[in-house]
Amino acid sequence: MAKNASRGLQSFFAPASIAVAGVSPDPDKLGSIIFTNLRESASAGTLRAAVYPVNPKHDQLWGERSFPSIKSLPEVPELLVVAVPAASALDLVKEAANAGVKAAILIPGGFAEVGNRSRQAEIKDLAGRKGMRILGPNTIGLIDMKTGVDTLFLKTTKTTGDGRKIISSRKPLKGSVVVITQSGHLGETVSEELAARGVGVRALVGTGNQLDVSVEEVVEHFAEDEGTSVIAIYLEGLVDGRRFMRAASKAAKPVVALKAGRTGAGGRATLTHTASLAGDYAAYQAAFRQCGAIEARDLQELIDSCVMFSSPSRVTGNRLAVITNAGGVGTIAAEVAEESGLDVDPPGRGSARSLKSAFRGSGFISNASLSNPFDLTATASTEEFVRLTEATLLLPDYDMALVLPTHQTPAIAADIASRLADVMEGKKPAVASVIGWSDLADSIRAEFAARRIPSFPTPERAARALSLAAAWGLRNRSAPVASLSVRDRFASLARHRGTLSAPGTERLLASYGIPSPESRVVTSETNLRPRVPPTFPLACKLLSRDLVHKTEAGGVILDVRDEKTLRSAFLTLRGIARRRRLRFDGVMVQKMVEGIEVIIGGTRDPTFGPTVLVGTGGRLAEVIRDYSVSIAPVNSKEATDMIKRTKLAKVLEGYRGGTKVDVGALARTVAKFSKAMFENPSIAEMEVNPLVASGRSFLAVDARVVIARPGSARIADSSVPRE
Repeated sequence: MAKNASRGLQSFFAPASIAVAGVSPDPDKLGSIIFTNLRESASAGTLRAAVYPVNPKHDQLWGERSFPSIKSLPEVPELLVVAVPAASALDLVKEAANAGVKAAILIPGGFAEVGNRSRQAEIKDLAGRKGMRILGPNTIGLIDMKTGVDTLFLKTTKTTGDGRKIISSRKPLKGSVVVITQSGHLGETVSEELAARGVGVRALVGTGNQLDVSVEEVVEHFAEDEGTSVIAIYLEGLVDGRRFMRAASKAAKPVVALKAGRTGAGGRATLTHTASLAGDYAAYQAAFRQCGAIEARDLQELIDSCVMFSSPSRVTGNRLAVITNAGGVGTIAAEVAEESGLDVDPPGRGSARSLKSAFRGSGFISNASLSNPFDLTATASTEEFVRLTEATLLLPDYDMALVLPTHQTPAIAADIASRLADVMEGKKPAVASVIGWSDLADSIRAEFAARRIPSFPTPERAARALSLAAAWGLRNRSAPVASLSVRDRFASLARHRGTLSAPGTERLLASYGIPSPESRVVTSETNLRPRVPPTFPLACKLLSRDLVHKTEAGGVILDVRDEKTLRSAFLTLRGIARRRRLRFDGVMVQKMVEGIEVIIGGTRDPTFGPTVLVGTGGRLAEVIRDYSVSIAPVNSKEATDMIKRTKLAKVLEGYRGGTKVDVGALARTVAKFSKAMFENPSIAEMEVNPLVASGRSFLAVDARVVIARPGSARIADSSVPRE
């Protein structure tokens, strides 16, 4: 474990002594279940901590002395498990903090999750002052399979109506998967299915409300743990997004996250197109991509990834060989694999010749298809299937294999799993898909699990698990590790609030090397003609601090070609302001430019801080929704990758004879924009739409900057530096 990776989490996972508050004679009470679990761990020799029951109403519980309070214990416990109602929890935490208890697990709900924020805040303040760490509240607790700490409150058996005891939940197996969950039940579900598939757990941690200990801190704790092969997370929200990115980026093992709440920003009011496009979930997706974390699309994919990554082999490429004796399942596997980003290509000519040569004289090879999927057909025997699997794994054309032995065919023997495992172990990463629910299917799956070869009940799930493994092996980690800016680069920004004036916006962008077309702001008919007149044709734009989107209000008039039309445009725009009762800040008269319309935007995400967006711009940006988001700042390479993820990238290449744009130069512009968002924390939203791109020329035709700090409603033109 890295030194000082997290402050005091060892007291949760390897305490010298534990007190459990809430133990009672009732075996179904949470405190009793937890106390019993800990005693069983101690009896088995796994847990080496002293365990004390705390209940002021009983002198003895479960054959051991019970204590009325924390201060009555023979020693100050290192860890306190609070399994009493929320109303009584505060007093217990106060007593524990004053006694010097280092850590507490708050099991009960009834805090911020139901609106009782004051109770939670009081506990947080108290624990913070006393230096006591808190896990929860509203948590399932944790289990550490290495140290024997088990504070999960789930019973393994329940009694039926006729008096029979049946298993109600599986205990986790000991293994290498760390499960971090903000929903206790889902964490238990993951560990239970893993146990059913022969995969063990290193630890399961329920963070609950994250009053103190957060998901990202638990990731830090296990990131360099040698006994951990994969960290799987059910995630509702992070406390410090950039801390998570740093932890996941540095982790020497896969971090897989299932993010709940993916439907957007929940109706958050926005002042730019960017804020509407780049919702909360888009920021999480960007963060996962940048730090190399893998996003699972659903609970099953999260579990399958744990099965995949708990195996000792690691995928380092994306070329897949599919081997089967049934054409249908092979086709399904190949299609899903390709849809998931894997290459399922036929073998090269040399490899195909070597296969045919190796099996010359064997009757089955004349019936087999060697085009990938490698389909031996239903007549293939166990021996033939195993021989072809071994030969295919040796081909240089592939990085991994998916083996689909349809065991229902007469020529496949019951020992197919052990025979295949002999040739699959120690070579390229290989997984199996065992379809069916017969006793033989269960036996084959069990054999693969015993040999640590991942197996999946459908070809689709197997292919997707392999695609996740390939994504990890080929990941491009580029997490921004810099701390967020505390002060604005331009200090005057922080003194204001509202929308930056048009000239001020132009100067802010220009200070970061993003120019605007030649323009002038006019406020009356008498100064319509600029001293240095822009060349016709012109664009005229209504300026008002009260106006969010000019186009929607009819506030943009294009292709103004003479002075008469210019005067008419001015009067029209001023009239719109009067009819709508908008403050009239003038009309921007701007030289019209031609090129490809791009949107570059930024918002300040509550979890990750500044973000940057690039995509297809113009009036239909929100309708087309062609964009890519990253956490700011980004460098030119990261910005280039952002552009390549959009359909805009093809347009920039000169699609069907259109304008060509230097993508590298555009990427540098995006990087400069992201730097402006990062260096000025007073900026809540910033957008250039459109940025007109042509060749190596990029002009911010329309831009908007929204300042979120308290102050005046408008920023004066002098509030940002001139070039």
